[in-house]
Amino acid sequence: MAELENLLARQNQDTLIAQCLFDKLATEGTQAEDYNQAEWLRQQYQLKAAGPRRIAQVKYERIPYKVALLLPFEMESLEKRDTTALNRLATHLYSGALVAQLEMDTVQNIDIRCYAYDVRRDNLADLEKMMAEGEFDDMDLLIGPIFSEVYPTLAKKSEQAGFQIIRPLNTERDRPSHPYTYQFLPSAQNQALATLQYFGANTSARQIVIFYDRLQKNREWAEAFQKEAQAQGWQVRLYEEVKTVDLPAFRQKLGQLNWAEMGLMVMSSTSQSVASELLAYFASQGRSVPVVVPDAWLKFQEIDYALYEQNQVHFVYPDYYDEDTPAAVRFRAAFKNFTRQDPNQYAYIGYEIMHYFGPMLQQYGTRSNLANALTESPARTGIVWPGINFRQSRDNAFVPILKINFGNPQLANPISN
Repeated sequence: MAELENLLARQNQDTLIAQCLFDKLATEGTQAEDYNQAEWLRQQYQLKAAGPRRIAQVKYERIPYKVALLLPFEMESLEKRDTTALNRLATHLYSGALVAQLEMDTVQNIDIRCYAYDVRRDNLADLEKMMAEGEFDDMDLLIGPIFSEVYPTLAKKSEQAGFQIIRPLNTERDRPSHPYTYQFLPSAQNQALATLQYFGANTSARQIVIFYDRLQKNREWAEAFQKEAQAQGWQVRLYEEVKTVDLPAFRQKLGQLNWAEMGLMVMSSTSQSVASELLAYFASQGRSVPVVVPDAWLKFQEIDYALYEQNQVHFVYPDYYDEDTPAAVRFRAAFKNFTRQDPNQYAYIGYEIMHYFGPMLQQYGTRSNLANALTESPARTGIVWPGINFRQSRDNAFVPILKINFGNPQLANPISN
């Protein structure tokens, strides 16, 4: 491209060289300056553009922006009026996005169109056919897919077409490495990082104990904490599996710990019996230390929240939102008016994703401009979400940490906007 620019500078009346440079800029340009230069060449030399063109990574104006939602609608079941967990997930997430679309159109004058695609775990061939037919070539943003089996095929296509992918529900262990992929929820790696940073700022004791159970997701969560703790200078004094069939051994291990020097305990288990055993030990020994647990502990029916409050139990809750905020109440009313149903958690996610990325598309455009804007945007609260932050990685770096205060779950690390 530089050679063509130099050649045109020497032969500035040559329209053939100008046309070649214009074509090069229009198909390979990556910056806003490339678009401006191409437009100047077109006007200066009265050049022809062969069909509609747009520069690969530059803001371009279009009405409307197009967003595809690739979700497991299970259309065969919906047509039979059969409700499944998957199609309920898909329809609520999609409807939440539509409510946001309507609000942006009427209040903010942001014109976005949503397109729904039934993408399940077992219809990869249908997805590949749609991609081969260019179905997504004109999309500006894709929300989905849910299933990891489908994602690699779509990721490869995004590299060719240049659109961003927002995975709405995934919380894999590691941060996304694919340059066109973002996760709306924090990875296990970011959950560990944010949690350790929060407690590191509130304690001088840098020793940590990590327990986990046999479930794969809990092992991965514990591994993420171990890795991040070591990276941040914590001393991992114990990293051990808890066997729910041998809780006396767990209690014995608790009795061997040096509680005076411990700064934090991570309990990566979703077993109510393990939770009860730990709290019973605290009560019998009069000991406690800040404990980090998965949000599943909030759903244990047999444990009173007062015990969590007394024993400094903190909950990492990646998809937490407060249903009682004025914005959440307004959304719930709008969603019910739109669908005649109460929204589930997926509806809130669809609503928030669209409200966050819609204005970003309007202001910055797509491709590298959108990616750069996400990297440069500070952490902030969403409409109903407590925090959104893509500055540090391609998954949400804001991790809600809850504690019990006067018997109620409360966000311990709110963002100050």
